[in-house]
Amino acid sequence: MAVTQCVLFDLDGTLIESHALYATCAQAALTAEFGSSPPFKDLVSKTRPISERMFLIDWLGEEVGARVHGRLCDVYEACAADLLGGLYAGVAELLQGLRASGVPMGIVSGKSRRAFAATRESMKELDLFDVVILEDDVSAPKPDPEGLLLALSAFGMPATNAVYVGDTHADVDAAKRAGMVGAFALWSHSDEERQQITESLAPNVWRLHAPTELAARLLP
Repeated sequence: MAVTQCVLFDLDGTLIESHALYATCAQAALTAEFGSSPPFKDLVSKTRPISERMFLIDWLGEEVGARVHGRLCDVYEACAADLLGGLYAGVAELLQGLRASGVPMGIVSGKSRRAFAATRESMKELDLFDVVILEDDVSAPKPDPEGLLLALSAFGMPATNAVYVGDTHADVDAAKRAGMVGAFALWSHSDEERQQITESLAPNVWRLHAPTELAARLLP
């Protein structure tokens, strides 16, 4: 059976360009906490963190990480309208096509509820999604499949009829653990990264160089 009955998406790096915004927020939050900013930009570019608060707590410890996350969210709310890069090229058309075809769509993201609310204020396209599962809703970040399973439960949909689209190995690993098809969104990566990622993926992972490639798989 074609996997067209439910599509779940990661958010940052998959649907929206938010690297500049997060770099600004992290630098401001870390400078406020420590007096200067550690090389967060380089760390983020290499690791593509799959959560906000949990990532900072793992890095800085419970108390400091939670405090830095609060500062980060303060800056995010203040700067989102100006610094969000918007949807990647072709994403709006993909979402509209899925909606028009009646395909249920959800978001499963490591983004915090505060940051998502600020993002939604600036990007009304996010109102197209029927289910949104965020970092606040789970006990562990991806590749733990908890968030994906929560979304599937909300839809009343079996994993075998669903696909999860993300931009990290943790995303496709989470899809595999949930029993879903994993799809790797390569469009936010450099050409060099795309080649390395493509070679590292299991054969059954969908390799997507553009949103149109997902549309071609899912839409009539």
